Amino acid sequence: MNPSNEYQFFIFEASAGTGKTYNLAKEYIKLCIKDSQTNIYKNILAITFTNKAVGEMKERILKFLKEIQEGKQNDLLRDLKKELNISEEEIKKRCKETLSNILHDYNNFSVCTIDSFFQKIVQAFAIELNIPLNAQVELSEKTLINQIIENLMARIGEKGDPDLNRFIFKFLESQLADNKSWKIDDKLKKDGGQNLFSENTIPYFEKNKGLQKLSDFQTIISNLFKQRDDINNQIKQLGQEAINIIQQYGLTKEDFDHGTLYNCFDNVATGKKFEDSLNSKTLMKFRNGDTNAYNKTAEKKYPADQLNDMADKLRKKYE
Repeated sequence: MNPSNEYQFFIFEASAGTGKTYNLAKEYIKLCIKDSQTNIYKNILAITFTNKAVGEMKERILKFLKEIQEGKQNDLLRDLKKELNISEEEIKKRCKETLSNILHDYNNFSVCTIDSFFQKIVQAFAIELNIPLNAQVELSEKTLINQIIENLMARIGEKGDPDLNRFIFKFLESQLADNKSWKIDDKLKKDGGQNLFSENTIPYFEKNKGLQKLSDFQTIISNLFKQRDDINNQIKQLGQEAINIIQQYGLTKEDFDHGTLYNCFDNVATGKKFEDSLNSKTLMKFRNGDTNAYNKTAEKKYPADQLNDMADKLRKKYE
C-alpha cells in the first residue's frame, strides 16, 4: 500500500486483506492530532460506500484513539511517532482529548456514505434547487424497477407500441415453450431488474451505446435464440449418439438399472430436462468410473469385453 503525497490528498491502492482500514484510520487520526488543536475532526470528511463500512470505520477510529491513550496500540503509536515527529506522551494526550471531543460532539464526526453526503448537499441547496425542504432521496432499486415494468406493461395492447407488442409476445411464447409462468411482468421484475443493476451489465451497455430502438435489441435477441437453438441441437445430437452406441452393442433400455442411465441419454436426445440429466449424479458417477452403465442382468447376457467397450465409448462421448 503506497500513498502518494505529491498533492493534497492520498491515493491508496491495495487489494483485500492488505490493511486498508488500518491505514485509513491511521491517516484520519494523524489529521486529528497533527497539531495541538483537538477539534480538527470537525473539518474532516471521510466518505465510504456502505453503511456497514461507515460503522466499521467509525468503530476502528474510536477504538484506536482509546487504545493509544491507554498505551495498548503499540504499532499504531510507533507509526504516529515516526510520521508526526511528536513525543509519545503528547500523542496520547491529543488522542485522549480528540476522543473526548468526538464523543461529546458526535454529530460532527463526519464519516458517511457517498449517497448520504450528496443528500446533505441537496438538502442544503433545497431552495436553490426548487425542491421541498423535507425532500428525501430514495435509493430503492426495487421501487424503480417496479415502476419501469408497470409503465412498460401499460404500453402493451392494440393501441400500444407495435414493436413492443411483438417483443413481449415473443418473450411470452418463449416462456410457455419452456413450461414457465405466463406472468412475464414478474419475470421481468425478478430477472430483468437484477440484471439491469448488475456489474456485469455495465460493460454491455458501454459496448452497445448505439442501441436505441427496440428493433436493435430484437436483432440481438434473435441471434441469441439462434445460438441457443444451435447449442440445444448439438446437445440433443450428443444424447442420440449415446443411444446409438448402446444399440450398436445390442443393448436395450432393460439392460440398465431401472433405465436410469439410459433415461439420462434419452432425455438429452429428446431435449427433456437435459440440463438436469447432464448434471445427474448417475451420469457423474458413470463418467468418473464409479459405476457401470449396465445392470447385473446385462452382465449375464453379454460378454464382458462387449460391455466394457460400450462403457468406454460412452464415457469418452461425455468427457
